[in-house]
Amino acid sequence: MFTYLTLLLLGAVLYLYLKITKKYGSFKAMGIPEYNPVFPLGSPNHWKLGTGRLNFVNSVDEVYEAFPNEKLVAHFQGGSPQLVVRDLELAKLVLIKDFDHFVDRRGLELTQDTEAQKAMGLMLTMLKGDQWKAIRNTLSPVFTSGKLKGMTPIINKLGQDLVKHLEPFAKSGEEFEAKQVMINFTTDVIAECGFGINAQAMLDPNSVFKQNVMKMSGGPKGSIMSLIRLVMILFLTPLARFLRIKLMNEESLNYFIQVIRQTMATRKESKAKRNDLIDLVLAALRDDGRGPKEVEDAQFERDAQIEVKTPFQSIPEEELELYIVSNAFILFFAGLETSSTIMSVCSVFLATHPDVQERLYREIQDAIDEHGVQEMPYDRIQTLPFLDMVINETLRHYPLAIMERQCVKDYKFPGYDFVVPEGMLVQVPSPAIMKDAKYFPDPLKFNPENFSEANKAKRSPYAFLGFGQGPRNCVGMRFALLQVKIAIIRLVANFEVLPGPNTSDQFRPSPKSPSTQPINGTFIKIVKRH
Repeated sequence: MFTYLTLLLLGAVLYLYLKITKKYGSFKAMGIPEYNPVFPLGSPNHWKLGTGRLNFVNSVDEVYEAFPNEKLVAHFQGGSPQLVVRDLELAKLVLIKDFDHFVDRRGLELTQDTEAQKAMGLMLTMLKGDQWKAIRNTLSPVFTSGKLKGMTPIINKLGQDLVKHLEPFAKSGEEFEAKQVMINFTTDVIAECGFGINAQAMLDPNSVFKQNVMKMSGGPKGSIMSLIRLVMILFLTPLARFLRIKLMNEESLNYFIQVIRQTMATRKESKAKRNDLIDLVLAALRDDGRGPKEVEDAQFERDAQIEVKTPFQSIPEEELELYIVSNAFILFFAGLETSSTIMSVCSVFLATHPDVQERLYREIQDAIDEHGVQEMPYDRIQTLPFLDMVINETLRHYPLAIMERQCVKDYKFPGYDFVVPEGMLVQVPSPAIMKDAKYFPDPLKFNPENFSEANKAKRSPYAFLGFGQGPRNCVGMRFALLQVKIAIIRLVANFEVLPGPNTSDQFRPSPKSPSTQPINGTFIKIVKRH
């Protein structure tokens, strides 16, 4: 019996070995270098990812760096080949010009056995093909400048609450974790602007809304269980489906679904209109993107335009609510994590670069002298060029996503005989590109001058990838930037930001975090300005 079991085990291992390694070396034969795959996890970066030594956002940085003279490089996630695009002109083809070949993002085969999991499958980030195009086209009007102007007074009011929330730290002089403060602010902003709910995250540390936010994000520094779930979904997809592994905390997901549903029911019964996210998403889905559109005149926006052949005009009434719930939730959660991270990381850079902070303070103070900080209008907030430069440089140093596109129909890169087959994942390693000295001189230095008009004119507009590029860029970018700007304006106008004993601006995302929590924290001190 023991011999039989041993032979069976050896046979299974041999089968897996042959199955996983059968494509190793196939790219080299076609003139595309491979990043040293080894059974069973594949290339070195995937060994680090799979063993908890690397965050997903930085998962292909070393592939980029290992082949400085190549335009395309292959690496392996187990036995699955993935293609890294190192050249900006080829990246532009994938992200914009030949987008119809790369419409989808990485497919995550999630279970659909609960309503919460079905809701996840309907989120904009998960949708594919024509269904994604239609929903994206429908939701885009939610975040135009005109809509955001109506939300600005709400965020300004919460900005006053942020100052009150920070004052005890200024009085005590104690060091604190900026991420925790900013996630409280962002929770209140998105709860209020999104659902018309007063979450009170800044007032009440035991807020139920806040507690569920923290569960959803895996806690302040992520958790080992979050890492295990992510690794199983990426590397052991069939087993993850069999075990019904969930990407997000199901209890918290159900809580937010219930909150959104209750808000919708109350709104329907009272017929009240707040022009918040719920109202705007509902109106956009019912209008189906056919109404007049506000056109944003910027290259970033023009590159994001898509042609929708089949408008999403026939959502059954019984499914409409779930579509609204799903997309209201993802816009909420995606905006919460990313915005609070940008705010906190930016705060640390300001603390460690007092010359940058002083210049920013002078720009902000000039605007306050004109309008007052309490009611600074949307249009004036958008005309603070150095604030834009500081935020973009923060995103360059600490990007929040890697761009991945799944090939949906065979594609041949110009100059290569290799054909990218349908189903293969193609990656544009934005974190590595934005730290390449070819595009940003002295790339490890925090230098907002990288985003002066003169310096931007010297490089490709596609070298900065903080919010993605092309039709699958960040749909909520304008809303995210608005709340980030108001938070930084309030922070700098009222307090001098200083480094503390644990302040470090050498950021690295925690390998345990499914999002981008900095492993070394975002510690600062503040002193009240007079």
